[in-house]
Amino acid sequence: MKNNFKIQVIQNDELDAFGAYASTSIKKGLGIVLFNLEANLETSLEHKDISFKEMFVETIMHEVGHALEEFYYLNFSEERIDKIIDSYREKYSSEKDK
Repeated sequence: MKNNFKIQVIQNDELDAFGAYASTSIKKGLGIVLFNLEANLETSLEHKDISFKEMFVETIMHEVGHALEEFYYLNFSEERIDKIIDSYREKYSSEKDK
């Protein structure tokens, strides 16, 4: 397998989550990330402490993180991905200055 891959983001508002990674899709060279636009938008409107842009970025980062775990034969770890997202949020969140 080459040391690269592509990610395709597909909207799926039927998900019971903000996003999902289609496990094993990366093995075919194209990682599939599902994005629940409706859930992300509603949450960002209900909770003024996070913008839609930040919801979008964090959701996609989370699912791409799972794709990377699979690509590099790592066990899926919500804790590892959450630490990465937390680190990103601490450094780049527009809400941190408020």
